[in-house]
Amino acid sequence: MGVRPGAQEESASPACMQHPSLRCGRIVTSGYFHFGRYKYIRWLDVSNGLRQNIVYHSGEWDIIIDGSSLTMDTEDMFVAQQYTATTGMPSFRAWAYTLQKAFHSPPTVDSSDPEKRYNIQFTNGGQEGINQALEIMINEGDDILVQTPLSNDVISSMKPLGCNIIPTPCDKFGIIPDLLRNLLENRKGKSSPKFIYCCPTGNNPTGSTLSLERRHELYALARHYDLVIIEHDPYYHIKKLNYPPSLLSLDTDGRVVRIDSFSSTIAPGIRLGMVSGPNAIISAIEVHLSTSSMHVSSLTQMICKKLLDKWNLKGFVSHCQTISFLYESQKSLCKQMLKQHLEGLCEWENPDSGLFLWLKLKQKLNIPPEQIDPEIFTSGKYFFPDTQDDVDSEYIRVCFSSATADHMEEHLQKNPRVDKHRKKRKRDKEHQIRHRDIKHKRPHINQRDQSVPIGTAICHACSKSGLRAHNPPIFPVTKRYR
Repeated sequence: MGVRPGAQEESASPACMQHPSLRCGRIVTSGYFHFGRYKYIRWLDVSNGLRQNIVYHSGEWDIIIDGSSLTMDTEDMFVAQQYTATTGMPSFRAWAYTLQKAFHSPPTVDSSDPEKRYNIQFTNGGQEGINQALEIMINEGDDILVQTPLSNDVISSMKPLGCNIIPTPCDKFGIIPDLLRNLLENRKGKSSPKFIYCCPTGNNPTGSTLSLERRHELYALARHYDLVIIEHDPYYHIKKLNYPPSLLSLDTDGRVVRIDSFSSTIAPGIRLGMVSGPNAIISAIEVHLSTSSMHVSSLTQMICKKLLDKWNLKGFVSHCQTISFLYESQKSLCKQMLKQHLEGLCEWENPDSGLFLWLKLKQKLNIPPEQIDPEIFTSGKYFFPDTQDDVDSEYIRVCFSSATADHMEEHLQKNPRVDKHRKKRKRDKEHQIRHRDIKHKRPHINQRDQSVPIGTAICHACSKSGLRAHNPPIFPVTKRYR
């Protein structure tokens, strides 16, 4: 049996995935990171069905990445095609510790308390890491605090567990510690929430990034009320330099569970995530994984390990910065298109990280669901845990990671209200140009006539055409002056 080089498997989305709440756009574009050609792979037939310690691949495997070749020799392929420990391939775990120490310097790495000591567990993407952490920590009826709005995938993971999702007060900079403190103080007589969930860097969907001061205040609140913090931070590395200190880097008590994602930095289809934090929680996740998916693909771990060997730490940072600048250009393109088509209809902030713009509508757009591309535009109602499906939202999330100008313009032009607004802006602009060439006359003003204020210049062309004058303003003109 063989694999044809360059072959791609066709896939069709199941009907259940057509619902916008489930199909809310690819978070990371695969356009930058390319797996290229590879040598023909020959597999040996093990017809007796027994697991044998054989090397299934005869020869080496070459992977071309951005013009650079990675070669896995026979020994590498032997390891990559066998089972490995649930905790992960030892050589790749060593790299993961190197990365975490370089960026976060976890204070509990050498803790004398085995339950608080820092540990790492690989998962099949960051989403599985979230699922595992939630299933380990939540019992039915538990109260949990969440940064709102939050990822619809996380909401979908929380709701089936029967917990009470309590939104925390947020603004364009993320969680507001003072209001969170008030919320916790007013819970007297109620059980303490299990944890606080937050996405501190480039939050999905708002793009907000928690400031250093707020990070310290949030951790102090968690210590005071004895809360665990789930720090979901998949976009930490795709940010311009001057990375903010993570909550993990502040964690001296062993109360922060951090979720990272190589899918955001290496390739979206690599499906490799990492949960790290206190051993008491990480070891429980390890046991849970050992009875389900067993471990992350050995081949995936080997590819990432060989790639990091080639890059080293400096090369990894350089790669992440290249991706960051790519997304920055995508964001600029997206903002340009929104300004061209939606200025005056909505407003948005300018996030410094993440892959999203969060639009607040000034008026309803009335775009038919079948005309919305969920790869780019998603209704904001899916990012609030208490919103009903039949309720319209005043927000829209725009995912600019893979959007093109033509693609965005195609979908924006489908909306009649946007088209009407665009034509009005064009008409007003043409009038502004024409207005500059008109001589504004100052008619005789009757002191008793209140319809035209004294000293007001009147553009007769504007008055007759009914168009709104921009400079000077139009005032009612009586019949006697016409």
